[in-house]
Amino acid sequence: MSLKQRTFISLDDIQAVEYECPACDTRQLTALAKFKEVPANCPACRKEIISTSNRDSSKASDWVAVDGFLKALKEIQGRRLTALRLEISAE
Repeated sequence: MSLKQRTFISLDDIQAVEYECPACDTRQLTALAKFKEVPANCPACRKEIISTSNRDSSKASDWVAVDGFLKALKEIQGRRLTALRLEISAE
């Protein structure tokens, strides 16, 4: 018999989001409590951090998807859904 360790986090464990610019590697950390919207451009080099367009016009851009996800996460955290946890990779 083998044992497998699994790691879970609650949504309240997520405290901040970090963005890393693909052009200059500048990182920006934003506390989820202070999150308003995903920055479209890097504060250092002004290049796009997350794509604001999508090749498939029937789908939302990456920016819209990430921004919506983080806003939903912030809303869910306010509801205190303690029975909901996410499994994360141990690697």
